[in-house]
Amino acid sequence: MKALVLRKHGSLDDLEVVTDYPMPKAVEGHVVIRVGASSFNYHDVFTVKGMPGITVPFPVIIGLDMAGEITEIGAGVSNWKAGDRVLVNPVNKKKGLMGEMLDGGMAQYCLVAADQLVKMPDGVSFEDAASLPVAYGTAHRMLITHNTIKKGDKVLILGASGGVGTGCVILAKLLGAEVIACASSDEKLKALKDMGADEVVDYTKTDWSKWAVEKYGKPQRRTYDGGVDVVINFTGGRSEEHTSELQSLAYLVCRLLLEKK
Repeated sequence: MKALVLRKHGSLDDLEVVTDYPMPKAVEGHVVIRVGASSFNYHDVFTVKGMPGITVPFPVIIGLDMAGEITEIGAGVSNWKAGDRVLVNPVNKKKGLMGEMLDGGMAQYCLVAADQLVKMPDGVSFEDAASLPVAYGTAHRMLITHNTIKKGDKVLILGASGGVGTGCVILAKLLGAEVIACASSDEKLKALKDMGADEVVDYTKTDWSKWAVEKYGKPQRRTYDGGVDVVINFTGGRSEEHTSELQSLAYLVCRLLLEKK
């Protein structure tokens, strides 16, 4: 089958589109899916370059996020059948992340543990579904798994225009919070407003912390009055250095998908 394979750490030039990668076979507790779409993340770039403390078993097919259709069922799998359209949770409970510790979604077919499957609603495309797991799954864990927000909270979200950020905006609104979304351009701020944000702040022009104090008052240590209730910050260090690499990766993925047709 066709696949995007990494055989050693290095640069994106070390990724290879192959046509003869072994087809996965269903084993106990697993299914094989025909991949309908696979998105990519910064994590895929990190996997290519190598990360301290993480030993990747080579060769490996990259791609954390994927959605597709079940083609084969392994022994012991119930409640699923061939033809079911599924989204894949990229976390394998025994081995780790798809596309890193075991083959991921940038191939025609993928072996997936049955407990990683999520049924796709009718009308949702594979492309839309494959955009969700890492970014929106992160937002879901931050806000809902950890019970971070309650109704009426004032929630300020930094980097709100990215994948995790938009997930946080949507979920926070669904939880009944007042959402302040911070981004870096008028276009992004408008999109966040259209998405439901109550307030938007351009952090390139305005000090968001001073803005929050002026808007909601200075936080009081004893009474807990003033300020916002929750600040969401998932933006690590510098990331602009990875932009060209992501563009190159996008080219490789597009080429792979075009060759599949």
